[in-house]
Amino acid sequence: MTNTPQPDFKVASNGGVTALYVVNPGILALDNPNYIGKPFLFLANRIDAELPAPEVEDGVGGIKPYAGRQTDLEALLQGRTTQGTLPEFVTINDEQVAMEKLLGGIWLSRLYNAGLRGLYVPFSFGLFHQEDVKDWKAQGPSVRTDLDQFKLVLAQYDAQKQRPAPVQHLGLLKRILRPFVGPAMER
Repeated sequence: MTNTPQPDFKVASNGGVTALYVVNPGILALDNPNYIGKPFLFLANRIDAELPAPEVEDGVGGIKPYAGRQTDLEALLQGRTTQGTLPEFVTINDEQVAMEKLLGGIWLSRLYNAGLRGLYVPFSFGLFHQEDVKDWKAQGPSVRTDLDQFKLVLAQYDAQKQRPAPVQHLGLLKRILRPFVGPAMER
């Protein structure tokens, strides 16, 4: 039996917009907990290409939900995994979180009701677009736009992965080696 690694992100695309959901518990443990389940949206380069993506206004009025363009997404995904298995629940900061919460929360119910497959892509100029705008206006931002801040979180996560694991069970090691190296090892 092979153990498929858990991905860092899950990615979905629809109508010129790509949604990037953060699903790695190690990354989420370092991130702002208010962002759990909210994706970053990356705009296709062909849409309003003369404007920076964070300045592109949604067509229904005044909302700027996009964090970047496809080139930004490609740079972010470099060296990251988007394929792999996801458990039903993950532990983030000692709290059990349902995976469906990481993959869109409110949007999942829309997705299932529509009979679609895959992850939901909000603000993608298609089905449920007006509902996304309505939710944003009623409840505040429903996607992430803090891409620069998130890159710092990724750098912190990468630095933690590079640190050597703490040495554990040194006492056991001393007991095993004691007959071979003598009492000097006990110090």
